[in-house]
Amino acid sequence: MSFSHEGDDRIDEAVQSLIAEGMHVAAAGNQGKDVATRSPARLSSVITVGASNLKYRATTRSNYGPRVDIFAPGYQIDTAKTGSTSGTSLAHGTSMVCIGVYAQKPLLTLRE
Repeated sequence: MSFSHEGDDRIDEAVQSLIAEGMHVAAAGNQGKDVATRSPARLSSVITVGASNLKYRATTRSNYGPRVDIFAPGYQIDTAKTGSTSGTSLAHGTSMVCIGVYAQKPLLTLRE
């Protein structure tokens, strides 16, 4: 899932329902804040994914902190261009990262 909201118990409860159904990878968010203050990234039951740059460091906008489980490339990601059947554009952020991590290993668990 790819959204980031100020910490909110109602959102966390809704996300817990999604986790029970198998959705367990969450974007850290792009506010440049500690994920401890963000829902759903603050939940220990999700795999929180941050974005790294070309130098393997967290991007300046990626949320951060000890609750981030993994960082993956999230800068200059070639994506399909909106409104085009063949064009591409470069995207940045944890949404790209979250999708990439889930696509590589959809059954990834916190134990791994």
